[in-house]
Amino acid sequence: MFHKINRFNRILKTRLKFREEEQIRLRDERNEEEGIVEKLSFLNTEKKTAYDNFSTVSDGAVMSTQEIWFHRQVVDVIEKDIKKESISLNAVRNKITETEIRLLEKHKDVKIMDKHIDNLVNSWNTETLHMEQQEIDDVASIRFTHKLQNGGAQ
Repeated sequence: MFHKINRFNRILKTRLKFREEEQIRLRDERNEEEGIVEKLSFLNTEKKTAYDNFSTVSDGAVMSTQEIWFHRQVVDVIEKDIKKESISLNAVRNKITETEIRLLEKHKDVKIMDKHIDNLVNSWNTETLHMEQQEIDDVASIRFTHKLQNGGAQ
């Protein structure tokens, strides 16, 4: 029984390691998500600034078509970057969801294994106590029998 418990403890350690790896992966993915959100916030600020610059230039003196085109290109580039980062954010959030699902499964595996080990240990303790009680009963029975034989011979 002792070897069986040790074997399951080794399995539990392996499952704990897998769960820890998933937790690290989830933390890294959340950090990546946070970085993308910050970058999106920065890009949105840049976009607002580019729109403000465009409207300021258009309110002023006569602009050439090149200047209008240049300012519009700045806005377009920023919008493309925002779209690209939004796609990245969605991909990271999908990965986070998948990792959370895997982490939940790993956590369930660990709990199941831990409960099984606890049941084995309790069973082993019960069995050990039962065997000890039988040994005590056997010793008491032998002593009682020995007393009867010695008391009866006197």
